[in-house]
Amino acid sequence: MPSDYIYYGDRNTAPFLKGKLCSAVRINNKCIRGKNGNMLVKFEDGIFHIVIARSLRKTQKLKRLKLLANLCLYFL
Repeated sequence: MPSDYIYYGDRNTAPFLKGKLCSAVRINNKCIRGKNGNMLVKFEDGIFHIVIARSLRKTQKLKRLKLLANLCLYFL
């Protein structure tokens, strides 16, 4: 499962969710977003949660590593 985001949470977030990797649930290549800034995500362990989108951060480093791995496989 590709991980798009890291969930930082806030002071009310359960400790076991903080810092976990998650990916956005998409329909027709669009994220499912609520009217008040919520977002439906799926965590690494397969559990779906609705979280505040402001507490998510994109994982750019993982995307770069994945791109490099694909390039290495292409040239082998």
